[in-house]
Amino acid sequence: MRKRFDIFGTLSDVTEDGWIEAEEEPEARLCFLSGADCSWTAIDGSAAFHCRRNGRTFRIVQGKDRRWSLFRVETTEDQGELLGLYQGRGDANKALQTIWLRK
Repeated sequence: MRKRFDIFGTLSDVTEDGWIEAEEEPEARLCFLSGADCSWTAIDGSAAFHCRRNGRTFRIVQGKDRRWSLFRVETTEDQGELLGLYQGRGDANKALQTIWLRK
């Protein structure tokens, strides 16, 4: 199921768990790079996904064991602080929503 929401006056397709659809990646990348809060998107062809919530930047990457590592980062090149390991992207996204709501 997809929801519609505004990003700088335009509409974007986002899956229910906050992941950007393939045709919306360039717009989401521009949104992320401009410093605005946005959903998960790949930056510069990386295997990792980045998002910004409440001005904070997060990265998620899948390891060799197929678990997802969630990091709090300052920049896209930053190693970051490990926040947790998750079985699926949805689990990591739910944890991030919990963290984001507490801040």
